[in-house]
Amino acid sequence: MRFIARYLQPPICVFKGGRERRGGDDRYYGLRMDGPYDIGQVPSNPKILFVFPNEFRSYANQIYHALRTGNNLFPGMATMFGVNVTSGQVSRATRFTVEGMSRQEAAETYSRAIRDSLSTDGSADFALVLCEKTLYQETPSPYYAAKTTLAAYGIPSQVVTVDLLNNPNQLTWSIANIGLQIFVKFGGHPWFVKPSPGDGDIIVGIGRSERTNARGEITRYVGYTTAYTSGGVFKSVEVFTPHESFQDYLDGFQSSVAQALRRALGDAMQPSRLVLHVPKKFSRKEKERLETAVLEVEERIAGYIVLRVNDEHPFHLFDLSHKTMAPLSGHSVEMDNTNRLLLLEGRPTAGNMRRSPPSPLWVTLQVSNITDTNFDALVQQIYELSVANWREFNAKARPITTYYSKLIASILSASEGNEIVEAIASSDALRDVPWFI
Repeated sequence: MRFIARYLQPPICVFKGGRERRGGDDRYYGLRMDGPYDIGQVPSNPKILFVFPNEFRSYANQIYHALRTGNNLFPGMATMFGVNVTSGQVSRATRFTVEGMSRQEAAETYSRAIRDSLSTDGSADFALVLCEKTLYQETPSPYYAAKTTLAAYGIPSQVVTVDLLNNPNQLTWSIANIGLQIFVKFGGHPWFVKPSPGDGDIIVGIGRSERTNARGEITRYVGYTTAYTSGGVFKSVEVFTPHESFQDYLDGFQSSVAQALRRALGDAMQPSRLVLHVPKKFSRKEKERLETAVLEVEERIAGYIVLRVNDEHPFHLFDLSHKTMAPLSGHSVEMDNTNRLLLLEGRPTAGNMRRSPPSPLWVTLQVSNITDTNFDALVQQIYELSVANWREFNAKARPITTYYSKLIASILSASEGNEIVEAIASSDALRDVPWFI
């Protein structure tokens, strides 16, 4: 069996003043030289709450000075993003210690300190939290307790682990990524990707998070959507109210998705085409409810397409003509009319591979009500969305629609009870910023 393979056009990133840089590998350099594409409503002098136990005070001073003055690779928040970090803007949370505590006790202590501080000193524009490193499956933990408690108050946060601060070499490279994440959580747009196909599309990623008990039974379903322009500019995130049964989840899912689509479409005068990315684990009943939700706003759209974007499969791609056998980035393989394999991050055009390339994405055209659907243009769009990742300067292994969904799922699955999830779902302050990065 023979397959058709092609290399897609390299993405073009756009920075301040419309300056363009090709390929997506110079995002840091473009931002440093040209400046952010759009600072939006980012405050120049934000009120920042530092949350850390007494034993991490030296680390707090370290990250404060790194963000304020930078290093030889990062010029500091003011120079890079126009965001000042001064002693007059910074306050410390209620003093506490977690020394000798279990992970659960430490998590409760972090949450209590945050609540006490906000009830005493009022709100903050942002919070920076220092804690021990936590694996995603380790819950409860200070990481998730702090992040979800702050999100319940409508405050975006940045968590920095002391493991990173204990490694000066790693911190030197990581401080720029930390600054980037802080900037976008304020609502800034560091760059966008010039859309080659589908300019004007609204791209929506849809997923769900599940909570299980000790017997492995699912006890809670939480749905969410993230919406973007075709250039990867973040538009909104919607977290749906938790449900205890799958049927109740489906009932809420349809109305919530329809509302999320209305918000994503906004007050646009011209109908937009909707491109929806769904994960592998998307049931037939969810698909039916999704299509019904899309029909509820059909007068606002010029058509819709549903793509399954799957990163869990047995496929791999190799280039037998190269000594490393690693294909270049943007390699697309046509399996049939409705299936493509797409390698987002392959070998560089110059230099050597530092690690094995990740597996490709398996992209399936599931549903389309558009007569002439250009599937390859939609695959190109996914490639471009991979360099719209605002969590790291060099990240492009997955498109933001699926990558961000996994970040949201890890936070929502870790939160205790339904109260915090419901608070996040109802927070207007967090709807328009990627608080989960």
